[in-house]
Amino acid sequence: ETERERFERKAMVKRIAANLAMLHSSMDADVEVALSEALEDLAQAKLRIERVNAEKESLEDALERSELRAEDEKARADAAAEQLQMKVSSAGSSDDGRGLERDEDRR
Repeated sequence: ETERERFERKAMVKRIAANLAMLHSSMDADVEVALSEALEDLAQAKLRIERVNAEKESLEDALERSELRAEDEKARADAAAEQLQMKVSSAGSSDDGRGLERDEDRR
């Protein structure tokens, strides 16, 4: 191997190393851009998840309030039905026939 061949080989190795370094740096830039975009996508996804969770909590709270109102209304209706049943029972047991006449008089 001559001095010139050795010099050309070293120059070629240096060019290859420089090209690899350039490729590596451009890959780093591409990777950096891709990572940046991925982080931005993750941040947006996190915000969407937080909004969905907040909406879910709101809906769960509304459902719970609705269920409580329904329970209250049922309790009131049951109490009213029980009072009505008690009135009907007491009117029937103390009725000597005049209860019907009173109903007719009211009409």
